[in-house]
Amino acid sequence: PCCAGYGYVNGTCTQCQAGLFSYGGTEICRMCGEGSVAVQHKVHSYGTTIYFQKNASNACHACPEGTKVEQHICTPCPSGTYELEHECPSCPPGSFSNVEKSTQCESCQHGFFMDESGSTTCTPCSHNSYTLLTGANACIQCPSGKKSPMASNQCYDACPPETFDSGNTCEYCLSGKYFSEGACTDCPTGYVKSMPYEPDCQPCLQK
Repeated sequence: PCCAGYGYVNGTCTQCQAGLFSYGGTEICRMCGEGSVAVQHKVHSYGTTIYFQKNASNACHACPEGTKVEQHICTPCPSGTYELEHECPSCPPGSFSNVEKSTQCESCQHGFFMDESGSTTCTPCSHNSYTLLTGANACIQCPSGKKSPMASNQCYDACPPETFDSGNTCEYCLSGKYFSEGACTDCPTGYVKSMPYEPDCQPCLQK
């Protein structure tokens, strides 16, 4: 019988090529099941080491969630995609993923949209437009006589309290400022506002 990592063919033991494995004996070299890759287990005095993309592979290794099988190794699904049955399809319009190894895409929130697939972020609706639902792939224009600030989920007759009326639309204060008592005011010490469409200043992250 053949050693593990070798296939038995016509009475001869032949080393399994990378991507194939055998447990030895009279087995032939074969591929692992879906979502797994052939690996070589070697036992040392300090424990077992797993080697990928090796000839004479003697076991299968199940790829973890968020990865796909590519060139005989487990490869993380990149940002903008998600893992589905060990493939990495792109996130559909109206959704995004901004980290590797995602197992699902996140829907764009109210006031945001994404009209392309494979995105790592969503885009805020422009002034005088809005999205009513999450997962939007387009923004809706406000009807005549109504207005809205950026990243809005509705239109207004009068601008909401955290914004000011610029005449044609509602505006948030610029980054680093918030609207208070009719004027844009600097965020207090220890607070920050990174994006103009954020209505309030937020506490700084502690290191």
